[in-house]
Amino acid sequence: MIKLENVVFSYSRHGAPILNGVTMSLNDGEIGIIMGRNGSGKTTLFTNILGINHPDSGNIYFDGMDLTKMKHRDKAGLIAFVPQHIHFGSLSVYDSVMLGRVSRFGMKAGSRDHEAVRRVLDEMQLSAFADRSAEELSGGEKQKVAIARALAQEPK
Repeated sequence: MIKLENVVFSYSRHGAPILNGVTMSLNDGEIGIIMGRNGSGKTTLFTNILGINHPDSGNIYFDGMDLTKMKHRDKAGLIAFVPQHIHFGSLSVYDSVMLGRVSRFGMKAGSRDHEAVRRVLDEMQLSAFADRSAEELSGGEKQKVAIARALAQEPK
């Protein structure tokens, strides 16, 4: 479940709030749609949920845990974001998916991390692409790699 309570956010101290008292909740299994005109705050809402930006006030909960008070490492095990346009640089598909594990291992991946990546690549039918440059893939294949990266985090 995700729940927002009276979330307020502005990009500058003295600027008008982009989000002003946003309150909403989605229960497990529900699908929500955020609609609005350009510049109305849809992306800003998501950057606050993801922790890229931090609300000036209010709370954001995921399964009862306050995301605004969590460490980035802990949050990475709970939520992930797959952007519409994805660039992986010169990384292989395997290494791109392994990046989803960084919050678990820090500087050096262990055998459990490699097992998780291989399992997710198999599940997403990406094993044949493991050694290819992720930048060479189609847009849809890149999104599959981004989803595989999120799954490799082994969300709780």
